[in-house]
Amino acid sequence: MKMCPECSLELPDGIPQCPDCEIPMIDPDELFDDAEPFPMGQRYVLLRTFPTHLNATILKEALQNEGIPSILQSEDVGVMLGNYGTAPLFPVRVLVPATRRSMASRIAEHISGAR
Repeated sequence: MKMCPECSLELPDGIPQCPDCEIPMIDPDELFDDAEPFPMGQRYVLLRTFPTHLNATILKEALQNEGIPSILQSEDVGVMLGNYGTAPLFPVRVLVPATRRSMASRIAEHISGAR
């Protein structure tokens, strides 16, 4: 199997380029050998953990408004099991670049009022 490095579409060997992105297909091992664990080559650290996606999304949007990228990380097995409510089975973690953690913490404190 080959993979598009842009959209992650997997296709059988022999197809030279992605039909959607129109870039050459690669072997998946090529893509992940040098890949960083998170986007933009930055080291991401835990900022906060929330019991719901709603709370985590509110913080993510506040961070985005201040130019701070963030990643929501959780085990979304609730969706697979048909749980579409606001309470996931596992907590939702908000990760931010280590270099922006101090500013992100101030924003999180302002949003949630908790430390």
